[in-house]
Amino acid sequence: MRYISTSQLSLVFGHKQQGVSDVLNEVIVTSDEFLASFFKSDAVQTFTRPIYIGIAKDLYTRVYDQHYSSLLSMWEDTSPVSKYLSVNADATVQTVMDNLSIPHSFALEARVRQIAPIDLIVHIYPTESLPKDIGPDVDDPQCESAARRALETLLQLVADPICGRR
Repeated sequence: MRYISTSQLSLVFGHKQQGVSDVLNEVIVTSDEFLASFFKSDAVQTFTRPIYIGIAKDLYTRVYDQHYSSLLSMWEDTSPVSKYLSVNADATVQTVMDNLSIPHSFALEARVRQIAPIDLIVHIYPTESLPKDIGPDVDDPQCESAARRALETLLQLVADPICGRR
């Protein structure tokens, strides 16, 4: 048995159940100077959900070679992903993977979500305290060590990135 309902979406905010447009209008009217300074400041990163979280021993290979270069190629007009998305604008990551027989990747997630390479910023937390059995950086998530998968999963749960393991 399936229940199907059709209704108008009504988004409200807070205990006063204020409409979203009312909240935004009030903020814009009363706080435009603050908003402009806030979005130009470094503090905005503290309040922003990350796009991706990963662990890497070799940042150049992981970030540039694996993620950034892949994303750049997926944005080229001649790439199979760009061609598919131009015809199927509402495609999901899973439908692109299924129809093009390609594996899941950060680059694919970002491309389907229309996140341009120029809009990405990398933040690094340097550490020497990774578990000894973290293993090497690998392209295939199936080949990652259990310690790496567990640690990345914990980081994903804490920060809930837009593109990542769920």
